Amino acid sequence: MSAMWWRCRPSWNAVAVVAGPDGPLAITAGWDMTAIVWDVNSGAQRHTLTGHTDGVRAVAVVPNGLLAVTAGWDMTAIVWDVNSGAQRHTLTGHTDGVRAVAVVPNGLLAVTAGWDMTAIVWDVVNGARRHTLTGHNGDVRAVAVVNGPDGPLAITTSDDGTAIVWDMVSGARQHTLTGHTRPVNAVAVVAGPDGPLVITAGDDRTAIVWDAKNGRDVSRTHLPHGGIQVAAAGTGFLLAYGREVAYFACPCP
Repeated sequence: MSAMWWRCRPSWNAVAVVAGPDGPLAITAGWDMTAIVWDVNSGAQRHTLTGHTDGVRAVAVVPNGLLAVTAGWDMTAIVWDVNSGAQRHTLTGHTDGVRAVAVVPNGLLAVTAGWDMTAIVWDVVNGARRHTLTGHNGDVRAVAVVNGPDGPLAITTSDDGTAIVWDMVSGARQHTLTGHTRPVNAVAVVAGPDGPLVITAGDDRTAIVWDAKNGRDVSRTHLPHGGIQVAAAGTGFLLAYGREVAYFACPCP
């Protein structure tokens, strides 16, 4: 087994991977106000994406095309052509730093989450703002997206201890997920036996699995430390808390 390593940069905040014409590409985002496109197989740097005026906090990729969306403390998000390194659109609308970004599976819509207590749905193709999602009473910390039975859904988490499920087409709130007692740091979605399942993890040392279609609490797990990050992994989740990472199977941890 062989591996390709890039020199670790302490300023890196996020990384995403997309299929390129000649193999996989990785996009890293950093405090140096740039994102960098890398050839995963060779480790070569393809492009440096410059356009933000403050640290780049998050990056997401369009699954079916060579586009990436970066989000920064400069209150903007930027849509990039990964293959050429060209800037497609600058997405302006937040009034404070943008902490997270996610792109729907068909690549047509993106949602950004910010310190201004809002999330914004964007048209990735033309850069237009579709909806501003208001309902949280604290900074929005994380966002995930999934295809629902009637269209794409966004799930946001916040310092206010809640998560909210949104209809991305209409901008309407579908469910408010209440159960955490402290800020909710992370969210991910995985396919369940009866539809998408959402898992949230928070500073209250709790991970909760929710049914996305009705907003009900399916199960919860008490953690030894606050939940930091969560990611879908097949039919389960990888959950980071303290200095540990654990795998949980669905539908219940």
